[in-house]
Amino acid sequence: MNSQLIMLRIRERIKELQDMKHMLENSPSDRTGEHLYWKTTKGKTRYYLRKDSRDSNGKYLGNKDKDKLLLFAEKYRNRKYLVTIDKEISLLNKCLRHFTYSKPEEYTEMVWENLPDEIKSLTVPAPLTDEGYARKWQNKTRFRKKTVCESPFRTMRGEYVRSKSECIIADRLYLRGIPYHYEINHTLVDEYGSDYTVQPDFTVLNKRTREEFIWEHFGKMGDSSYCNDNLPKLNDYVRSGYIPGHNLILSFESLQCPLNVIYINAMIEKYLL
Repeated sequence: MNSQLIMLRIRERIKELQDMKHMLENSPSDRTGEHLYWKTTKGKTRYYLRKDSRDSNGKYLGNKDKDKLLLFAEKYRNRKYLVTIDKEISLLNKCLRHFTYSKPEEYTEMVWENLPDEIKSLTVPAPLTDEGYARKWQNKTRFRKKTVCESPFRTMRGEYVRSKSECIIADRLYLRGIPYHYEINHTLVDEYGSDYTVQPDFTVLNKRTREEFIWEHFGKMGDSSYCNDNLPKLNDYVRSGYIPGHNLILSFESLQCPLNVIYINAMIEKYLL
């Protein structure tokens, strides 16, 4: 995650906390200055109101004071939340100040951009670690289909996918720490030499070799129409330089032969680790 994205996440959290603080500060409360305290004796808890913490007695709240008890319980809860919210906002602002430098060249990502041309002509950018390369690959803007919204299948990474099998594949990739994009655009060439756009299920990265793979899952192999519709696309993948077993991973299932997690793990072990 680069510095700009970290600052965005920090600002989003600060805004969330400020909204929560505003909501709590504007919740119903009393103006008496009294506070709730309680005593537990022999397993029974009795609640009291008092203005002074030195007051050992206070006003007892019985069954007829249930509404008042709930009000002061919420007041006690809100006070604890507000103290913690203020502390967290203060810490987040300190983090934000750490990243919000007056000189943009202090960002690590900007070092190369701000080097003199005389130095750039003699060297190259510092090499990225595997994790750094993967982070840059993951954060790169990719064109994709419209986000899947109406789906019961949500991955561990928090995105919605179109099928249970896609969810299983996505979660296996996520658990193994393999960067992936879901349904981003790629260009294929058809038999007539014309370009067209496809959105394969997954585009994945081998962090160690820095090779990119397409992973297509074909989930209705028992449907002859589905097979006939997808066979030309397989030919177009090969024509466009995506070769099964080289940079194209394929998985299949039908009603009679559901997706096998052992197969998914084998593909991950073979090509992506």
